[in-house]
Amino acid sequence: MEKESIQQLNDLTESEKNKINRLRFVIGKINHYQNFAIEEHFRILRHLKFIEIVNQDGDFLYLLPATKLKTTNNIPPNSELNPNKVQSFIRAIETGNFEEYFPDIVTDFILTTDNTIEAYRKIKKSKQARQLIPNREVLPIIDGRKKMIGIVDLQKLESKISEEVEKSID
Repeated sequence: MEKESIQQLNDLTESEKNKINRLRFVIGKINHYQNFAIEEHFRILRHLKFIEIVNQDGDFLYLLPATKLKTTNNIPPNSELNPNKVQSFIRAIETGNFEEYFPDIVTDFILTTDNTIEAYRKIKKSKQARQLIPNREVLPIIDGRKKMIGIVDLQKLESKISEEVEKSID
């Protein structure tokens, strides 16, 4: 979901709110995002895991764990947002300088055109793959239009490779 107005957020059904795990922000917007609105989105979207940053055309640029804006990096979805981190996030959006404010932001990705082995190699080589979900290696999946469509997990890739090897042996 792209970060919209609070009214649009409140118009969603509970079921729709519960399905949203990624909130998208557009880089370069000046005086557009405000602390209280971001806090409200985090409060209402209880299953929010990721923050996606895109350019004006909606092309993927960065992915950040939602916990990076919280008081602690603990997983509880209802832990409070840190106002200083939220303000830094807004400055990063306005200036486009995410690496300064969030040096561990994820820019690596897998393409939908990558085969299983290519995806596996990209995750294994990526120093960022462990930064989105604790104790897991994942990267965003980007389609041919440069839009994020999900994440890919190293464990699932390894399982798929193992299945393919077993099939080839039989």
